[in-house]
Amino acid sequence: MATKTMPGRNSHNAPVFDRKAVQELGRYFSNLELLFADCGIMDEAEKKAYSYCYLNIDDHTLWKSIDGYTTNSYDDWKAKIFELHPGSEENAQFNQTDLDLLLTTIRATRICLLEHGSSIPAANNLAQRLAQIHAELRAELEHAQQLQAWYYDQHREHAPTLKEGQLV
Repeated sequence: MATKTMPGRNSHNAPVFDRKAVQELGRYFSNLELLFADCGIMDEAEKKAYSYCYLNIDDHTLWKSIDGYTTNSYDDWKAKIFELHPGSEENAQFNQTDLDLLLTTIRATRICLLEHGSSIPAANNLAQRLAQIHAELRAELEHAQQLQAWYYDQHREHAPTLKEGQLV
């Protein structure tokens, strides 16, 4: 019986990861690992190579540049990928949108209570604490995005300089 092979990069069977939907990162790796099992891929370096070969060029460059790409195990390297994409953690139940919605609801309720002359100290404390958590999470997200941009800038390949009359 012939051994199955990994699909090509543009194949309709190829796993897909879109950085705009980071919560799907766990599913991307699950699909890859099913393919690894089906195709008999056991080598850690080969798993890493297939993990980033289906990505767009920016993510490809970023993932390949992560510290430990050549030295860490596949699982350790994969954990660093999850760290690089905030909100992608496999156990993450809520995201920034959920927190924003909760804060909006609490603020609207708090304003309503204040307009009608009633105040609940516990609700005020909760709203203040949630606003503080929101600010901390936003700062963490901005830091992670800056780190991601830095990694990309450090490891991207610049376009070649072309001279007039040079064939491309």
